[in-house]
This record gives sequence, structure tokens and C-alpha cells, in this order.
Amino acid sequence: MVSKIFLCATLVSSIGFLAISIRVGNQVEGALQSFGETSAVQMSSMVRSSIEQAMLSGNGIKVKNLVEDLKKSVATSETEIHIYDPQGIEVFAPKEAAPDLASLEPHVASVLATQERQVMGDRVVRSIPMEKRCARDGCHASSDRQRGVLSMQVSPETCRDDRNDVLREIVTSGFIHLMTARRSEHLDQFFEDIRESTPSIRGIAVYDAEGDPSFGLDMEEFGVKSDQVLAVMASGNSQRLDTESGTVEVVTLKKQARCVECHKYGSDIRGALLVALAEPKAEKACDARELETLIDTSLRHIMTSELGRIIAQFLDSIVATGGVEELVLYDKEGRVYWNTTHTAPAAHISNALDEQQTIIDLLGEGENQRVRVVAPLRNSARCAQCHGDAMTLRGLVEVSTSTRTAASNKRKAKNIIMVTTAAAALSMLFALIAILHIVVVRPVREISEAADAIGDGKLQVQVNHADTKGDEIARLGARINAMIQDLRTKFHLEKFVSKSTAQAARTGGVETTSDGGERREATILFSDIRGFTAYSESVSAEEVVRMLNRLLKAQTDVVHEHGGDVDKFVGDELMAIFEGPDANVRATSCALGMLDAIHLVRETDLQVGIGIATGEVVIGAIGHEDRLDFTAIGDVVNWGARLCSAAQGDEVIVTKAVREAAGESQDCEFAPMDPLAVKGKQEPLEVFAVRKKNA
Repeated sequence: MVSKIFLCATLVSSIGFLAISIRVGNQVEGALQSFGETSAVQMSSMVRSSIEQAMLSGNGIKVKNLVEDLKKSVATSETEIHIYDPQGIEVFAPKEAAPDLASLEPHVASVLATQERQVMGDRVVRSIPMEKRCARDGCHASSDRQRGVLSMQVSPETCRDDRNDVLREIVTSGFIHLMTARRSEHLDQFFEDIRESTPSIRGIAVYDAEGDPSFGLDMEEFGVKSDQVLAVMASGNSQRLDTESGTVEVVTLKKQARCVECHKYGSDIRGALLVALAEPKAEKACDARELETLIDTSLRHIMTSELGRIIAQFLDSIVATGGVEELVLYDKEGRVYWNTTHTAPAAHISNALDEQQTIIDLLGEGENQRVRVVAPLRNSARCAQCHGDAMTLRGLVEVSTSTRTAASNKRKAKNIIMVTTAAAALSMLFALIAILHIVVVRPVREISEAADAIGDGKLQVQVNHADTKGDEIARLGARINAMIQDLRTKFHLEKFVSKSTAQAARTGGVETTSDGGERREATILFSDIRGFTAYSESVSAEEVVRMLNRLLKAQTDVVHEHGGDVDKFVGDELMAIFEGPDANVRATSCALGMLDAIHLVRETDLQVGIGIATGEVVIGAIGHEDRLDFTAIGDVVNWGARLCSAAQGDEVIVTKAVREAAGESQDCEFAPMDPLAVKGKQEPLEVFAVRKKNA
């Protein structure tokens, strides 16, 4: 390999010193200008990629810190970075200095100083007090007296005439923004806080696509039946139900791009949101207080999402209802965090938003010239899971950089190029680079790209420059190809074993567990398809395998979602192991979820019976040293299999130990059954049937 490089260098040196280039200075200016534009475009592309990856984490604070770090890293190169939202408003901009209270509007300054609510006609200004959860999440210091101030300008006519619509839309917006931030665990508390703070809202509930309550109250106490909710969802629209106890607003929740992460199965309707409203105290008056308390309560919950732009979207959505004309959110220092009355963006930002294409401009002249690139942040499928699919752009990235260095280099290059020897040297250098690129760089780059692909899990890559008898690079390529083939084999082999088996093989666990195994506390789940033997006799073998794979995949997905590990498949039977905290709770929930999953994917009357047992098992490698099976054995495994055999179709049976460990649940209930005799155990097992509440 060294001899090749030496021969190439000698050849290029000879050609280079014979070549004389004169007067190419006029080409330098265009090349340097193009280089400056290319650098700015590459910088904007880097910034866009970094921001997009950070945004996918779902944490607005991390994105903000990333942007601040990027701005600091390019400050010395006279480069500026600005980020704009879809309305052309700059985000992640440096904070301005805290204003003096005297410069603020009097009512805002008063609330900042006293934390006392102020009312001026149709405008209400109130403090957003500090809460423990805000300090716990690291957004605010626990010593802060308040987090900010909210100023609200009410629209009396809309508030009065469309009162129910406005309240419904605000609750719906708060629900959607909490779900977008993946804070569904906060929904029950969110709904309860709204009930306590806004008496005109008597109850809120979320029903799933089957018409069952998922969050909040059961609306039967307000006179609403599940059949009515299902009828509204079937229509695909929202509807107002008048009951004996009042008005209930039913909002059909249609599946959106940002809902797919959680709602993978079922129709385009993911459920319904129900809001029970009390009659207004005065039909011809606007009760601004109920709007104020509802907005304040919703805003407090949404602020804990760590997605700052969701707060802005929520405030804008409230103004869109028409019940409020303007909302202004101030921070604790009196700076405006968000104002729903937006100012028009700069002309170049407005043009970029309209054209939705990268725009490159040259500003100034000479050493004061700058290259400005404004590039769109597109709303990809992954981004739509948070931002929704109503917009094509999520915003813009603006990068501007000075061409001062390029201008200085231009003058120097013109002087150097006039020297013949310098021209010959440059010719030699470029020729050498070209040849080395073909001989060395291209093969090495190919190997590097293959290594990157392997790191990303793409095992279909292949190095073309590979030969076991070639030079050093060719032999390296051959070794890379051999490694890829080994990884493919390993990847496919791991599909045929459980996760615990694969982990044991990777860590050397087979050697440590082959003699005696390891005792652990575990919960064992068995499921068996009822009537599958009869079904297999009535259809072709190919159809049997297709249906069996369909049913087993549906069950396996549910096991993985609940933190379990599928140990093995035996025909139409599945065995799964749950370990760690709440193993019994997760196993029980998993069993009920498996029943639902089977109902969604089955094409016949096939059902499953499930048995669950918990206790001490022995986990280890069993078999011959040349062929081992890493599994769990013991009485608990036998009991689980026996309970599975005893279970009828769509029935889940658990032992007394599982029932006691699972405790009381909001989602399921346990019904005692006749004791079950088990081989090898003198006393019958005390068992319970598990089913969903209100099922």
C-alpha cells in the first residue's frame, strides 16, 4: 500500500511541476463566495438536524439548552442563529433584561408586587403562584413566590352567547395538550382540579372507543349512558346532550398523527371527551370568573409538561374560541413570555414561510458582507406526533455568517496565484488528492459508511472494495463483510429465543446457570388458544400457521408492553415471565390486555384461556452442553400451566398469591372460584377469576 502512495505522489509531483497556471484570480472570488454560501447552508442544515433530534426527546428545556449551546459555539466565528415558529415569532431568543416595575402596565406591576388579583373592566390580571411540583421538575426555584402573571381580556358577548362552546373547547384543548406531552397519568387530577376550581363544570370524563370510561368520572351519574356516547362517536361529530341533571358536551376524539403513538389499533375514532356543565347563573351575563379559573387550572397542569411551546399553543387555542380576546403571560420578572396578539414577522421571514423553501441572501458589501440562509423546519411524520399534522412547517432556522474571512483570503489568493510555482504546487496538490481519493479515500469512506450503518442496525450493507488477498484496505473490507455476515446470523438466531436467553448468552450467563440455576421470585403467565386443534383440522396448513402467528404476535406485543418476557411458544401455547416490582399487577393487566388484543385480530371464534401463578422459581440453562434451553422451572410454572388448562375461553385464572400481591385495582376485579386440585400438591389451590370492572 505504501508503494502505491509513493508512486502516486511521484507521478503527481512530476505532472504538477510541469503544469503552469497563470491568471486564475478572477475565478477565486466566485469560488470563495460559493464557499461562504455553502458553509452557511451546511451550518443551517446542522442546526436543523440538531434541533429536530432534540425535539424528538419531547423535552422543551433540553431543546432550549441545545440552541443556547449552538449559539455560544458559533459566536466567535461571527455567526448568528435564530429559530422561528410557524407564525414567524422568534423562539429560544436570549432573555431581555428584567424591566422595572414602573415601566410595566400598572395592573401587571401591582400583581407582581402583591400577588393580588386585579380587575379592570373586561381585563383580569392574576398571579400564577409557585407550586411544589414546579420546583421538583427543576423549572423554578423553590424560593420563588410566584411563577408569573396571566393577563386576560374577556370577550363578553362570546362569553355570554357561546358559553358552553367556549368552556368545552378550553377543556378539550387542555386535554389534547396534556396527551400530546404524554402526561395521561395526570388527567384524573387535572379533571378533579377543574371541578374544584370551576364549579360550573360538574364533571369531565374520557371514554375509549368501546364506550367505557378511561379517565375522570362515570357520566352515568349525570344521566349519560354508554350507548349515547357510542352513538355520538359513530356520527363522527360532537354533540350536546340535554339530561335531567343538566347539559353534557360530548366531543368526538378523532385519531390524529400525534395520537398514533398511543392508539395503534382500532378505528379512526379514539374515544370521546365528555364535559358536564351546570346552567349559567345568569343567562344574559358573562361569568368571566369561570373562564379565568378554568384557564388558570389548565395552564398550571400544562406548564409541567416541560414543552414550553405547548403552553403557547394552548394560549392561542383559547383565543381561537372567541371567549377571550387576548392572553398575555409574563414571567416572574415581568418579561412577556407569550402574547396571543402577534406582531407581523420581518419581510424575509414572511417570504420564507410563504415559499417554504430555503432562501439565501447576501447582505452588505466588502468586509461587512454577510451570507444569510433561512431554511424551513418541516413537519415530518415523527414531528407530527407532538405538533399535529395541520401544518406543513414547524418553523424556520436562520443562520447568517460574515464573509470577512473569505474577503481577506481572496486578496491573498490573488497575489499567490500570480506566482507560477504556487500555481504548479496547487495543481499538484489537487491532482494528488484526486488520485488518493480513488486509491485510498473512497475505499476507506466506503468502509466507514458500512461501519456507521452497522452501528445503526442496518445489516444489509456490503463493502464492495473487499478481497482477502488484496492490499490492507481490501483485506479490511473483507473482514468487515465477514463480521456483517456473523451479525446477521446472530440477529436472526436471537429471534428464535427469549430475551432472557439472548441476554444470558451475551453475558456468559449460560456457564453460570447451567449447574443448579438461580432462584428468583417471578410471576408466570400461560395462555392457550381454545379450539385451535379443531380449527386447524378445518383449514389448510398455511392458513393455520398464518392465523397462529397473528394471534401469538398480538399476545407477544401486549407482554412486551407490560414489561414481560416471552419464554417460549409450544404450539398454540405461550409462556411469559414477569419479574421485578409490580410483576403481579403487570401480569394481570397483561392478561386482560391479551384478551382485548385477541378480539381485535382474530378472524374466527378463537379465544384464549390464561393462567397466572407467582412465587419462587429456578431460572437456568437446561439440557446438553451443546444444546441448552434457558427457562424457568418449579411448582409455580406447573401451577400456571394447570390454571391455563382449567381456564375457559376469554377467562383469566390466578392463584391466591397473585390476587393478594395485585391488591385492589381500579381496572379489574377478582372473583373467587372453586379450589383447583393440582398434581403433586396435597391441598387444592385457592384460585380467582380476573375480569375488567364494569365489563
